[in-house]
Amino acid sequence: MILVIGGRCQGKKAFVEKFLLPSLEESVVSGPSAASGQSGPSGMPGPPVIWTHGAGADWGTFMDGMYCDDLHLFIRRLMLGESVCGEGRGADGIRGMADALMKANPDRILVTDEIGYGIVPVDSFERQYRETVGRICCQAAGYASQVWRVCCGIGQRIK
Repeated sequence: MILVIGGRCQGKKAFVEKFLLPSLEESVVSGPSAASGQSGPSGMPGPPVIWTHGAGADWGTFMDGMYCDDLHLFIRRLMLGESVCGEGRGADGIRGMADALMKANPDRILVTDEIGYGIVPVDSFERQYRETVGRICCQAAGYASQVWRVCCGIGQRIK
């Protein structure tokens, strides 16, 4: 797993597509050959990257996704108890999320916003949300072979 973190609108997905995908092995990023006429990110042979977005994906789609964006929004939806995330996921699903992500697809690229900076929210749900996202990201970073922090489109490898 590769974890990419950074502030909102900092170019995390563009960084992944430009710098991380070309360096991955062909077995991880598969697609038609250059002769097929399709091109992927940065002119790579193969189809364009299809991102799974945490803001709208259901549990199964997000767990199976190779390129997952907005992990923080997926966690928020679970905490709010949205039925789109599947029945009975609730607190148990959140606690085991990092394990489930790793078991479901250990070769995934996971992108999430850093939401723990700034003023601590007055609302108790917002405080719990920040704490939960932080803990899950710490667990995911422990599983990840690489962790990147992106600021203004510039990535820094921190693991």
